[in-house]
Amino acid sequence: MSEIYGFKEQLRIGKEGEAKLDKFFKEVIGFTIEPVTKEEEIASGFDRKFIKDDRQCYIEYKTDDKAKTTGNLFIETLSNSNNGKLGWVLTSKADRVTILVGSIAYLIKMKELRKHIQTKGNQYRIATAHNPTYVSKGRLLPIKDLNKIKGVKIYDISGVL
Repeated sequence: MSEIYGFKEQLRIGKEGEAKLDKFFKEVIGFTIEPVTKEEEIASGFDRKFIKDDRQCYIEYKTDDKAKTTGNLFIETLSNSNNGKLGWVLTSKADRVTILVGSIAYLIKMKELRKHIQTKGNQYRIATAHNPTYVSKGRLLPIKDLNKIKGVKIYDISGVL
């Protein structure tokens, strides 16, 4: 049987990743970081507003602990099998997504990741994440293939952890 992902455990992992990313982007890169309201997060699919030099950018944070061992990022294309809700890669209005894998943060332009998944996604395996009452689906994007996506930035954040 497949592993069941509990909401509370995934939330804890996500919150830990958010704290690490906030610290890195604030202390090392120099962004002012503003959390968004719960309403904005639900409606628009982003977690933070980054501000620097009078410019702002909306960021979605993801933490993918399993990718440390598999070498694949889970890019969610179906959020909930019960209601057909599309996954974050297709619905988020964020400018960029940051995916934390261990101490490595991948900063990806959302429109470039979305375009890559929509045009090349069929070359990647479909995976399911079983939650207690529904299933999420996504494509397994090998970390080594991130160089195929325009504008990806890679940060080692181990120095601030």
